[in-house]
Amino acid sequence: MKIEEIASMGDLLLELFLRKRESGSLVWKTKEGKTIPIKDLSDNHLISIIRMIDRKNEEGWNYLEALGSIGDADI
Repeated sequence: MKIEEIASMGDLLLELFLRKRESGSLVWKTKEGKTIPIKDLSDNHLISIIRMIDRKNEEGWNYLEALGSIGDADI
C-alpha cells in the first residue's frame, strides 16, 4: 500500500528552491564579482562560504538571518 502525504507550504518552498538551483538561476557572487551557479559550487567553495558567513556573523553581520528568508523570495 502506497502512503501519500499532503505537501506543506515548507515542502513547496523547498521544491521551488530546488528547481531554481537545478536550473542554474541561483548564483553565488564572489568578492571579485564573478557569479557561479550554486549547483556548480565545489565542496571547497561551500566550506569557504560557510566559514565566511560564520566570520561575518561573529562580526555582527546578519547573514544567517538573510539566508533564512530564501523560501520567501520570488514566489
